Amino acid sequence: MQKISNKTITIIIFSIIIFSFFYYIPIDLLLNSEPATGGDTGSHFWPLQVLHDSWSKGDFRVKFWNPGNIGGEPLLVHYFPLCFMIMGALSFIIPIGTAFNLVTVLGCFSLPFSIYYMGKKCNFSWASSILSSILILLFLFNDSYSIYGGNFASTLAGQFSHSWSLCLFFLALGFLYEEFEKNIIPIKSILTFSMVALSHGYTFLSIPIAQLAILILFKSKRNLIRMIVVGISILLISAWFLVPMIENNFWGTPFIYKTRKYEILKIINSWYFWILAFSPLSLFFLFILNKKFSFKIKFLLPFLMLILFYVMMYYLFPEFGLVNGRVIPNLYPLLTIFIAILIGENVNLLKQNNQFAFIGLSLFIVLFVIFKNNNTLIHWSKWNYQSWSSKSLNKDFKEVTDFLKGDFNQPRVISESNEKINQAGTPRAFEMLPYFSNRSSGSGLYQQVNLTSPMFFYLQGLISRNPSCPFFTTHQCKSLFDDSIEDKSKLLGISELVSITNESKNLLNNKEYLSKVFSNKTWNIYSLKNAPKLVEILKKPISKSDNTKWKQEFYHWFKNYSEDTSFITTQDIPKVKLSKIKECNPNITTSFKGFTLNTNCLKSPHLIKFSYNDSFSTSDESKYYLISPGFILSFPESNTVEFTFGDKITWKLANIISIISILFLFLFSFLSNKKTQL
Repeated sequence: MQKISNKTITIIIFSIIIFSFFYYIPIDLLLNSEPATGGDTGSHFWPLQVLHDSWSKGDFRVKFWNPGNIGGEPLLVHYFPLCFMIMGALSFIIPIGTAFNLVTVLGCFSLPFSIYYMGKKCNFSWASSILSSILILLFLFNDSYSIYGGNFASTLAGQFSHSWSLCLFFLALGFLYEEFEKNIIPIKSILTFSMVALSHGYTFLSIPIAQLAILILFKSKRNLIRMIVVGISILLISAWFLVPMIENNFWGTPFIYKTRKYEILKIINSWYFWILAFSPLSLFFLFILNKKFSFKIKFLLPFLMLILFYVMMYYLFPEFGLVNGRVIPNLYPLLTIFIAILIGENVNLLKQNNQFAFIGLSLFIVLFVIFKNNNTLIHWSKWNYQSWSSKSLNKDFKEVTDFLKGDFNQPRVISESNEKINQAGTPRAFEMLPYFSNRSSGSGLYQQVNLTSPMFFYLQGLISRNPSCPFFTTHQCKSLFDDSIEDKSKLLGISELVSITNESKNLLNNKEYLSKVFSNKTWNIYSLKNAPKLVEILKKPISKSDNTKWKQEFYHWFKNYSEDTSFITTQDIPKVKLSKIKECNPNITTSFKGFTLNTNCLKSPHLIKFSYNDSFSTSDESKYYLISPGFILSFPESNTVEFTFGDKITWKLANIISIISILFLFLFSFLSNKKTQL
């Protein structure tokens, strides 16, 4: 009787894994041509649409200026672009909504295969490789958290880039091990680690630790030099993204959040953690069967070092303004693989039939635990991939977005924050106003990318029963508070306010400066009678502040802002006599490359109500300045001034460096291969 091969068993196991995936996330939903909704996921579609539209016109940039959210923001500069680039490419082959849906889950779908492939490259036994792929299902289907990334729950909530980073990281680790073991050019690991840099920063941070671990395994002076070259190459190839991201971080708003004790306890007390914690008990029975124990530190060292790194980072991240809970989706897969290797190397000592029996029993237990305990994923996946049109408030929401249709040159719209909006697709539905209405929204998903986000969310809080207030640890908000709503709305360039709760409607109904212009069963829309513009001549005093904590000063300034408040700047600006400022009517024309200021008041102070970013260049080479609450102050030298985003010398140099590095890497690889053949 012919024995069943490891390859056959592997195919059977992965077929079962794929079936379990599609049981929870049906393929017909993924192939829906409408884009997904749910959590942050719904808002993520807007950058893809911008990318697709621009690429369709022959503009193949990746970094854009988005005038449509929270006072203007850099798009795919602070947030990671790889998934959107893949979606953008696929959108020319399949419907854009389908491309979006497929890529959002592909990172999770690929993780077991990526880990198995890594095991083969790192010379794990077959049992260790396949057990790693099986046990990682416990992590993927763990629903004890949904905000930190890595698992299916987080992916459906919008953290799909993190899922991709894990998949690519384990692939790259396998490539690196193979390249150093076989003494071949590390081109695959360099390119794959570079893609990790474009996927997620929390995973990218661990690359030096992985390199150090591999270097310890293959220590020599020559390998030290090779590893340094690998590290430098990764940075150079990724420079086109890393340099702008790091520089833009200075002009953003840090999100400081320390994971709370109850959140950690919930994760630790989850069925995933307890199954994983007790799985090493199987080693006792394996020892009884084998009468010996295998403990191969060579395989375990990289994972042990990475586990210790992330445990340490849990305590250090808050010191750098990073979220310490984000170590969880990186720490748990490493811990899972570490345990799988320990068990797998001892399973490998069994006879082949006994190996198959142990692996089969493990798969059965894992799937039984998953199907018994994961009660959320089927509902969540159906909610996400049935798309916007299936939601109960879709009709009312469409009426609102149709009424608000216009262009980005008009004043902005801000909406009340409330969980009821989830019935339109996601609680963040109004972040997609640029997509549905071609209008600028006073809220946005990428809240950390600019200076004015806290101000917009503060104003949103004033008209909300339950403010979202994402920067609550550093920038507190008020709710349903008549605190100069009119003055703050005008300052932020907002002309329409949208309410959903009775409390908010009651607050706004009797404001003499507002007109109710729309109402349906769910929402009211109120419009300022004296609508603001996105640019105005500033006829108020401007004082210079030397406060090193000027971001906090700007926020405090905004909270107390009224029509008579003077402005603050952090720079030396031209002196202008207020009495000599002429009356004029400037206007702004926006695009995804920046904006154009049209004015007949030369050298007068123009308050441009877009968030300041130092990567703009001006067509007349005139300087622009930072002014409270984080906007742009311009003294134009000509009647028409074009502000072009991303036109910064360091960004251009980073692009050139990355292109040259990629070309050099392929050229070096080609010449080396040719030399080897000769």
